[in-house]
Amino acid sequence: VTPLPSVEQKSAIPLWLILTAITFFTIGILLGGVGVYWPLQNKISQLELLPSPTPSPTITVSPPPQACNKGFEYVVRRGDSLSLLALRFYGDAQKQTLILKANPRFQGKEDFLEIGDKLLVPNPNNQCL
Repeated sequence: VTPLPSVEQKSAIPLWLILTAITFFTIGILLGGVGVYWPLQNKISQLELLPSPTPSPTITVSPPPQACNKGFEYVVRRGDSLSLLALRFYGDAQKQTLILKANPRFQGKEDFLEIGDKLLVPNPNNQCL
């Protein structure tokens, strides 16, 4: 078996054309980078030349007072106690006194609520009207 003769292929694109394309590509990248950076520098220098504004008097507008919710009615379920309800609604079992003040008829039986009892769970926000 005789090997096939290797055939050299010459590039159809001349070397000078490839080098010219690489040169223009490099110049384009450089000009693009400078073109992006240049306007930013121009704007920054213009901002530095602007006089600083004089502070205007501050006017504070407070929102109009709004009536708030006094609380809501809760129907006691199995396993409920005032401390558990305070923990559930206020995040602190010690705040059961808020519920007790709103429901004085449950004084003395804080941990023995009956299923179906109705309680007022007051809003703990003291900024109400």
